[in-house]
Amino acid sequence: MDFKEKIIGYYETLKRVIDNLNYDELNEAMNVIYQAYLDEKNVYTCGNGGSASTASHMQNDFNKGICYDLEKKFHFHCLNDNYSTIMAIANDDSYEMVFAKQLEGNIKEGDILIAISGSGNSKNIVKACEVAKANGAIIIGLSGFKGGKLFEMSDYHMHCAIEDMQITEDIHMTFNHMMMSIFCKMLNDKACGCCVKTNDECLTSVDEESVLEIETIENEEVQSQVEEEQIEEEKDEEDFLQAEFDLMERFKNADRQTRAQITQLLVDIADDKE
Repeated sequence: MDFKEKIIGYYETLKRVIDNLNYDELNEAMNVIYQAYLDEKNVYTCGNGGSASTASHMQNDFNKGICYDLEKKFHFHCLNDNYSTIMAIANDDSYEMVFAKQLEGNIKEGDILIAISGSGNSKNIVKACEVAKANGAIIIGLSGFKGGKLFEMSDYHMHCAIEDMQITEDIHMTFNHMMMSIFCKMLNDKACGCCVKTNDECLTSVDEESVLEIETIENEEVQSQVEEEQIEEEKDEEDFLQAEFDLMERFKNADRQTRAQITQLLVDIADDKE
């Protein structure tokens, strides 16, 4: 099977969607999240299916990826991650309330709810937004398609305008990684490419003193290698000279045939030195 044409088509669509994103709205949403960081507000995330994994991934990237060695932290909470709580609410009440009930009594004025729904019409997402609004929280909606009810209820939008769930979920994940990358660089005062990394996570930036120390160690290693090569070359040269000396001593008392052999050996030695 040749899937190349369909592969190209998928990524061409993805590129078109990226080109048509509303970057002003993305910037506004990021500023709201940054203000929540400064004010030490709580940020709640939630979603269903693939959006649930994005919500969980977002908590990881903000709490651990960006803030691992920062004194001041983001306060992200993923409402998807406690399976016992979700199943208990779904069983005792309804699946529509699995997020809303977790927000009741917890979400405060100025906190943020990042609600993720491809269609924008997931009932449990809508219920969560109702609780958030009732408590004076800010809603950032990550949606696709036409945005649905989530778009209408959101104060800020990170919207992907395409009738395709897979592309929508792709774009939503790029929103997360885009924000993580930018905040990581800004808050750690270094580009993530210069960060200490463990398990593929950006942990913290390396300060100038550490960078200098690393460069010094690397220079010392290079210098040591050069010195070792020089010693080896000098040793080889000494070996050649000793061999030549020994052959010349033998040459003095050798017969004609042996002298001819010694002469050839001396020629070979000279060739090896070159």
